Amino acid sequence: MVSFFNALTFLWIAKTPPEKTINTQFGFQTKKAKKNQKNWAIAQKEMIAYAEKVILPSCIIGFCFLIVEVFLFFHWSENKFAAVLLIETLVPIISYLKLYFHVSKKLPD
Repeated sequence: MVSFFNALTFLWIAKTPPEKTINTQFGFQTKKAKKNQKNWAIAQKEMIAYAEKVILPSCIIGFCFLIVEVFLFFHWSENKFAAVLLIETLVPIISYLKLYFHVSKKLPD
């Protein structure tokens, strides 16, 4: 289920229009992105492009994890179920770290 929420988050990011001006509520919030308006615009564009690229793989991974979780839940394999949940929790963390480094790499200094 965690991967489905991850996919929904990326879908929300991809379908939300980017913020035009620097703000503290929405958008890619790093010091480098908020340094000037040009960096802000690049960061928002890159964040949305990355999110659009990751939606389909996130959905596929989420569906696979869901099938495994349902199977393990009904077959009472608690240790394997816990291991799958742990791995599934790492998927969004890795996805968001990749998003951060991808966008940060595209920003000029």
